[in-house]
Order: sequence, then structure tokens, then C-alpha cells
Amino acid sequence: MKQFILFILVLLPVCAFAQFTETFDGPEINSTNPWRGDLDKFIINSDGWLQLDAPLDQKHAEISVPISYSNNMEWVFDVKLLFEPTNPNCARIYIYTDKQTIPNINDDYYIQIGSNDRDITLRRQRETEKNPKKLITGPENLLKNATNSLRVKLTLENLKEWKLYSKVEGETAYQLQGKCPATVSSLNKGGWFKIHCVYSQTRANFFYFDNIMYPQKLQRHRKNQTHPNPHQWNYPNCKQSKYLRRPLFNLYLIKRLI
Repeated sequence: MKQFILFILVLLPVCAFAQFTETFDGPEINSTNPWRGDLDKFIINSDGWLQLDAPLDQKHAEISVPISYSNNMEWVFDVKLLFEPTNPNCARIYIYTDKQTIPNINDDYYIQIGSNDRDITLRRQRETEKNPKKLITGPENLLKNATNSLRVKLTLENLKEWKLYSKVEGETAYQLQGKCPATVSSLNKGGWFKIHCVYSQTRANFFYFDNIMYPQKLQRHRKNQTHPNPHQWNYPNCKQSKYLRRPLFNLYLIKRLI
């Protein structure tokens, strides 16, 4: 029994995270979190962004990391596209997989950054359907510039409602892109957070991502609430158990158990 408790104490620094955070501080993409997939198609550039750096003839590149689910969730991330996005050149952030609402059929939910309408959308791709369903569609021409830099936030409240927000570089507050009812099951316990790039030969290194946070306590938006520029935010470290900040106590406890 003592050996088991000691084993748990050793694992505490790994298990006591209150949220998933990724700022791509390197040196490798998976140095902080267990990313997997097309790691050879991405790099961490000199500015600390995750950058697509893929073969010209591939058209798709994806990395993913495991996450757990809860009834209330929030996803936040920064994305920068050095082009005007279209259907053949866009980013898709997969945030949720529902395997329980319809038995043996997967529903994948993702945020698409860019389309022929230059917008942001929340979509659901059902395994048995050819085309995804748009659940939330933001205004057209939001991403009409040669360089588009923005922060995106999506919330799922009590498994009942999706809300999609964006904050384009230069804006001081989130803009609600839209909301819709959610139809996901409480039986889903976890899945994968995926960064997926759809690109043509001329856009093979023009996608950038950073400052991913999930999940965190839902933030209520107040009227006239302002926020700093996305690239000036300070991102909090994952919370730790209070005992991890007391090394003398840990040493004492370990000695008592040995």
C-alpha cells in the first residue's frame, strides 16, 4: 500500500493539471504535450508559433493531442493565415467527437477558419454523411485581408448550447459569431483536439497557430468588456495541487511512507 501511495505522489506533477495549455515553447512540438500525427509537416518558428511547413503535393496536414470532456467546455486559440482563405486553403480545428448520440456513428465537430465566403464556421461532420453541416456561420468577408490574424473562442455550455466568438487583430473585445443548440451526449468522456490544414502548393507554409487553451472556466461576457490585443495576453500556467508547491512537506510525507 505504501508503495502504491508513493507511486501516486510521483505522478502528481503529471496528473494535477486543471487545463490543457499549449504555447509551443519547444524545442520540439511534443515537448510539452503528447502531440501526434504529421509532426514532420510542422515546425516551431523563431517567433514561437506552430507553423505549417509541409510538402507541396500533400494538400492535408494534421496533428492531434488527447483531451478529456466535461459538461462545460471552452476552447481558445490564436491563428494566423498569410493569405485570403478559400475552400481549398483553410484551417480546421477539431474540438469534439460525439460517439454516443447515434450508436456506432461518429459526429466530429470542428471550427473552420476560412472558406470561399471568408468566414468562420462551426461544423459537424457525421460519419455517414458526405458533406458537413454548418451549425454556426459568421459574417462573410471577415477574413478578406492578405494577412488574417485572430483569436477564436468556442464554448459548450451544459452540453446544451454552442457559442462561437472571434477577435480579429486590432479589436479589443470578442465578437459573437453565432450560437446554436447542442445535441451531444454526456457519455462522451474524451477525444482528440486536432489542428488540420487544407492547403494548395502556394500555401504550404502560410498557416500559424499558438496559445491554445482548453478547457477552462467559462467566461461570462459583460457589456463593454474589453480585452488586450491577442498577442499581448499573458497565459496562465496550469494550476497545480497546493502540495506540489510545498517540497518540504512532500519530502516529509515520502519519508514517512518508505
